[in-house]
Amino acid sequence: MNKKIKKIVLCSLFSALTFLFTAYLKIPASMGQYIHAGDAIILISSCILPFPLGPIAGLIGGSLADLLTGYAYWAPFTAIIKFSIASIFSNKGSNIFNLNNILKSLLSGLISITGYYLATLIIIYFSLGEYGTESKSLTNLIYIAAIDSLPANLLQALVTIAFFCILAKALDKIEIKKHLER
Repeated sequence: MNKKIKKIVLCSLFSALTFLFTAYLKIPASMGQYIHAGDAIILISSCILPFPLGPIAGLIGGSLADLLTGYAYWAPFTAIIKFSIASIFSNKGSNIFNLNNILKSLLSGLISITGYYLATLIIIYFSLGEYGTESKSLTNLIYIAAIDSLPANLLQALVTIAFFCILAKALDKIEIKKHLER
């Protein structure tokens, strides 16, 4: 098979897996949020696919999950955040599970937590319209609501790191990168 076509097919496959693991393998959390395994798929795709295909797979899969499950207003933020968390990974090296990628998964968690905190602030602020700046107490409520989203986002990051490590070990054991390079 042509290598270019193979990479596009793998990018499409990882996009679909990200969508499925985000939209359908989830546990409800606070404020309408949910914990899912899709972010771990995004990280794995970026360890297997060359840049920018891994981040693109995450952007497509994560955004589609938002668009098709009633969270469309999150989709633009999700696209930016998912691309960002995936961009720090590289497909270089023969193993997915290594110290470098574990540290990068921690950094991706921080990027995700920060990104969704800022997105929450923006969404709440603009959903209030002109009322968002009328009083100091209302402005304070915006920050409190955004802070309330942090525990679920932290839990999401921890679940992502754990699932990424489990998947990375399993995929290294079957030498997935070696098989895909053929």
